[in-house]
Amino acid sequence: MIEVRHAELNALFGFAERQMHVIKRYWVWEVVWLFYSLVSVLSIGFLASGLGALGVVGASFDLDRAQLYLLVGALLWGYLSLVFMEAAYAISWERWEGTIEYTFMAPVRRVTHLFGICFFAIGYGLARTFAVLLIATLMFRLDFSHADIHAHVPARLLACRHFGGAGGACGLDGTADRPEHPDRGPALALAAER
Repeated sequence: MIEVRHAELNALFGFAERQMHVIKRYWVWEVVWLFYSLVSVLSIGFLASGLGALGVVGASFDLDRAQLYLLVGALLWGYLSLVFMEAAYAISWERWEGTIEYTFMAPVRRVTHLFGICFFAIGYGLARTFAVLLIATLMFRLDFSHADIHAHVPARLLACRHFGGAGGACGLDGTADRPEHPDRGPALALAAER
């Protein structure tokens, strides 16, 4: 029993490592998507900073707080979107690279495959979101001195657990159950994200 669990754990980390190699292989595209995420978050931050010019600022309206609220929302949406899409597009990547047959013939449970992909997606999403957060912090001079990081981390992990599982299920659903429609998983993930 312990040998089976050890083999499944090795396979889980193996699938996560394979996703890392895909990212390394197509690093130029990852730079493009990082820039896209950065522009999305910064545009929301700049729009929030322009609320003062519209006359929205009043005695009861805190512009800095509104900007921080919108930036955190944009970061969270970008993170969850990344986790969802990384998990959903994993099967498409395998199909495109011609390795999908090896994955589905491997003596590994599908849930191990799904969790390995989601494990990587969560870690990669955190790293990329942190990079965007650092740049946004520098651009808008955000003050996190009163932030409750101890409450933030469990909330984010809880949010991505459900979202990442759904993304992975969508990605595997299109290929594992219906091999004649292997591209339906990413389409469903895109529809569910919207």
